[in-house]
Amino acid sequence: MNSRLGSTASPISVVKISSAATASSMRTCNSRRLSGLIEQALAYAGIAARRETVPFCAVALSRVIEEAVAACRPLAEENGAAIEREFPADLPNVSGDPSALRTLFENLVSNAVKYGGRGGVVAIRARAKGSTIEVSVTDSGPGISPGDLSHVFEPFYRGADVASGTISGSGLGLSLVRRIAETHGGSVEVESSPERGAIFRVTIPAMAPSLEPRDASAPSAVGVS
Repeated sequence: MNSRLGSTASPISVVKISSAATASSMRTCNSRRLSGLIEQALAYAGIAARRETVPFCAVALSRVIEEAVAACRPLAEENGAAIEREFPADLPNVSGDPSALRTLFENLVSNAVKYGGRGGVVAIRARAKGSTIEVSVTDSGPGISPGDLSHVFEPFYRGADVASGTISGSGLGLSLVRRIAETHGGSVEVESSPERGAIFRVTIPAMAPSLEPRDASAPSAVGVS
């Protein structure tokens, strides 16, 4: 009799421990999501106010993008993703807020890493296009469904994967990207189809050569991390 009671005690104990661990994990996950949501909301609300107080300066986008890639590297390593970069040596500077532009590209790169799937590839390419600079961020994920494509830049819009909890997100990242791009006189667009990944293109006016400081340019970059 005692032996049977002893044999049933262990499984019950294991179940309780497992439930506690699951609850703790869920609390940690929810806490991270809430923190991310708060950070994105504050950033979104502060862009317009920041534009009034922070003067624009010459910005080498290649440097800003490299800093954004460095910030996203832990996430990329966790997902086994590779990040490719290609910038020409003569890429003109833009006039802007380096911090805001870094936030823009961090959002695009982290988004590409998350949606690119495990072992995916994110390709970042920049080029001069007339009087503008175009930066594309491409992922190798499943693409964006037609029903979501026209809504991805709307504040708090969450696609099916995010809403179901498959992929974490605040619903503000891409709307923040658009707001920053527009604050810099630019724009952002997306191209995608199911099973073919997504391409986000950011276009920002290039700074006139006569206005660029001599030491503001950045070297070319071609690499994978």
